[in-house]
Amino acid sequence: CNDANSCNSTVSVCRNTIGSYNCQCNSGFTQDSQDNTVCHDDNECDGFNTCQGITSKCSNTYGSYHCECNVGYKQGTLDDKLCQDVNECNADHGCNTTFSACRNTAGSFYCPCNSGFAQDSNNNKICHDANECDGVTLCNTKVSQ
Repeated sequence: CNDANSCNSTVSVCRNTIGSYNCQCNSGFTQDSQDNTVCHDDNECDGFNTCQGITSKCSNTYGSYHCECNVGYKQGTLDDKLCQDVNECNADHGCNTTFSACRNTAGSFYCPCNSGFAQDSNNNKICHDANECDGVTLCNTKVSQ
């Protein structure tokens, strides 16, 4: 293992044998089938990994992988392979809380309007006074004489 052409010490460990040596690849690498001094990076994203498909995507790195959280999720505090929902209602969500509330959903949020208010057709975070008389006859239109 003192030979300069031995194993690549960044991805494998050299093991002395009687009259020779072999290279043992580190975790995240696979031995080349033709040359036992060469280790290839495993693409952990092609097989089993612990990234959760609905909340994150797998990103292969040299010798390992990491999970990239989808929009509306953040890296877990105890396990960096898990993504947790961001409660947008605890931050500057943009709902006009005078006329609506903020409701958190998995990976997102919405602003349901209070009674008597309607969602703006161009911006779902804005509620405006609904004209309850528009197109509907709620009041008795007969005039008493």
